[in-house]
Amino acid sequence: SNDEAILKNGRAIGYVSSGGYAHHAQKSMAMGYVEIAHSAPGSQLDIEILGKTYQAEVLGAPIYDPNGDKMRG
Repeated sequence: SNDEAILKNGRAIGYVSSGGYAHHAQKSMAMGYVEIAHSAPGSQLDIEILGKTYQAEVLGAPIYDPNGDKMRG
């Protein structure tokens, strides 16, 4: 995934800079740039990949555990 359109209500508001499958989260993930008005965590957006639209959500926290807190219990 690279340079795919990020959409809100059918209007392009950004683009994907990178993406792939996150095994820990068991989901496809993408990183991209969006207009500030649509950057709040929880914002519901769409990503168009090869002519097909997928639902996306802006995350406010890392998808991984950088401090190893989950491993420590």
